Amino acid sequence: MKKILFVFAMMALSLSIFAQGNPVVNVSVRETVESQTPYSIQLVVVNYQTYSVIGSAFLTLNQPVPYSVSQFPVTSINLPEPYPSNVDYCRILVRVFRSNNTIAAYQYTGVMSWDELTTSADPINIVIP
Repeated sequence: MKKILFVFAMMALSLSIFAQGNPVVNVSVRETVESQTPYSIQLVVVNYQTYSVIGSAFLTLNQPVPYSVSQFPVTSINLPEPYPSNVDYCRILVRVFRSNNTIAAYQYTGVMSWDELTTSADPINIVIP
């Protein structure tokens, strides 16, 4: 029994280490009323003041919702090494906006911290009213 417990503990530790070195994000976007409106979904690394730290990456362009993506690599944004830094890379912001309009009033966002990103597989859930 102790051997089995040890094996599971080692597997959990190795997965945690892998997640910290290769952070991925899971995103789920849906509407309360389905409209087939095309949305663009953008991933941005922001600091504590929600200012963009570096560039961004689009998860999708002109995509009707519901939309779901799993295991999108955060490293596709070309984060400079070393990361994460508590000062610079604090949160992942997922921005959803109508494809034909990038006005802030039409943006819907969800945020996940670096700790959550590297230790959890929970998705960032965004519901568009």
